[in-house]
Amino acid sequence: MKELKREDEAKLALEANITPRFRELRILESYVEGTQYAGQPNWFDDEAPLLERAPCVIEPIFENAIESFGDFLFGESRFPCVTSKAHENELPFRDEFAVKEDEIKKFDALIKAAYAQADVCSSVRETVQRAMGQRSGVVIVSVVDGAFKLELETAKCCFPEFDPNRPTILQRLVIQYPYLDRYWDAKEKSWALRCLIFRRVIDEQYDMTCFPLEADPSGEDPKPGDWKVDDAKTKRHGFGFCPVIWYAFKKSKSSRKDYDGVAIHERYLDEADALNRTLSQRHRAGIYTGDPQIVETGVGEGHDPTSSGQDSLPVSAAIGVNGGITESATSMRGWRMAGAGRTGSVGRKKGPGVVWRYPNTAAKVEYLHPKGDAFKPLDDEAENLREIIAEGLSWTRANALKNSNSGVKITNITAKALTWIYQRQTSECDNLRPEVWNGLLYPLTDLLLRIILHFARNGGGLYLAGVDEAQRLLERFEVEIPGVGKRWFRPMLRPLWPPYFTKTEADEKIDSDQVKQDFETGLITKETAVRKLAAKYPDITNIDEYLEELEAEVEERRQLEAEGRIDEFGAMHKIVGANAGPGAGKSGTGSGPKPPKPASS
Repeated sequence: MKELKREDEAKLALEANITPRFRELRILESYVEGTQYAGQPNWFDDEAPLLERAPCVIEPIFENAIESFGDFLFGESRFPCVTSKAHENELPFRDEFAVKEDEIKKFDALIKAAYAQADVCSSVRETVQRAMGQRSGVVIVSVVDGAFKLELETAKCCFPEFDPNRPTILQRLVIQYPYLDRYWDAKEKSWALRCLIFRRVIDEQYDMTCFPLEADPSGEDPKPGDWKVDDAKTKRHGFGFCPVIWYAFKKSKSSRKDYDGVAIHERYLDEADALNRTLSQRHRAGIYTGDPQIVETGVGEGHDPTSSGQDSLPVSAAIGVNGGITESATSMRGWRMAGAGRTGSVGRKKGPGVVWRYPNTAAKVEYLHPKGDAFKPLDDEAENLREIIAEGLSWTRANALKNSNSGVKITNITAKALTWIYQRQTSECDNLRPEVWNGLLYPLTDLLLRIILHFARNGGGLYLAGVDEAQRLLERFEVEIPGVGKRWFRPMLRPLWPPYFTKTEADEKIDSDQVKQDFETGLITKETAVRKLAAKYPDITNIDEYLEELEAEVEERRQLEAEGRIDEFGAMHKIVGANAGPGAGKSGTGSGPKPPKPASS
């Protein structure tokens, strides 16, 4: 009893030390992970009201939407290429901040090397997806064993502190949260449970981890003097700036005055609950009607046509408190089937080889079963809820092609058709791209460059291609400001975002047919046609030389035609014919540009 009391006290202390913000973000996170119904009665538990039970079917609709946005922003070669080459309409406010033409290649190569070593692509995608589901994302940058390391932290455990005079500059990040710790109590000679508080602080000079403190049962925070630094887990980075990026998703849309953004699904939690209940009710109906209700008429009361049986207890797997797989406690009571098993009378025995016998010839046995469209209202309701959620999230579901009424077939789909079908989501991504760049990727790139400069000045320690010239390339962006000290100015960088959809074979065929038609009708010249299609043929390495070869073959064809030896042309070139221009090839030798061959032939 004493041990149970101590465990209960530890759990109460845990709840007391969880902040309201932590609870909000945990709820939002649970709707993405599908754990939002933990602790509620089982869906088949008829003792609890239906709306208070945990749905047994949970569709990961928010997770699917977030993954889809991650694909459109960063997947399938959609990650932007970052360059220091300024746009023709952009100039730095000071000439010395401009990256010269002969330095652009080295500057861009340095960024590319940093991205590869730090695995920026996957980290940025994960950070954005976390922020979509939890309002904010956190990236901690460090150098371990001479290489960049990006650490992603959960926003609900983090508290950023910004410079009051420069609100975009993060000065310090505090990571603090309560947790349950099972330990060996030497005094009681038994295992015990307690609630501890973790604390880590990252500022402009140090990355400090403190020894955990036992949580106050009232929820009061420990006093600053209570924390003791764990030297074994603390290091001095000495950067002079906080190596942390705080990314708030759609911060401009947030009505709160704190540092968090807006989760993508905040307004649609009720719709997700309704969808999961609808799917669970459909499953429940399928379970009941899948084993049809038997109806007997003309049978004497108390007559049992066969020996009695008892329903087995179904056991379902569930996720335990610590993440392990365990038997669900509610499932041990069995499914609440009215009039069967443990909740009613002993069940009628059924199965192959079991014969029911009735002495009354008027007795009749039949069963109730659903009609073909019995589940249609539930299916329609579920689909309607999916559409409401997808529309609100600006998300085009994966079955858009299947449900499209455009007449476009999967076999001949074009990039233009895909752009039209996914227009709603790509338009939203057009808004997200500059936000992700300005709020996450640009600050992260800038932070990596500052750390590279730090190691280049201090005798190395960062093993990165191009770091030897980094000091010369980057020192210009750190300027001494009178009365302020050294101030870092971000290099002028810009992202080159690729298209959402690359051309398919159907697109290539349409382009080729159009070029051929325009050439044959005289709308474009042969040179224009070749230049338009040259990218399709790797053998065309020099367009001008290739055009000269075509002209030479056309002239050769004309001479052979004039001499009546046209058959020799096909034998020499192993083709049916060559296009000599608009209107050529009417003698049956064919028309269209000759298939390309290497320029050196």
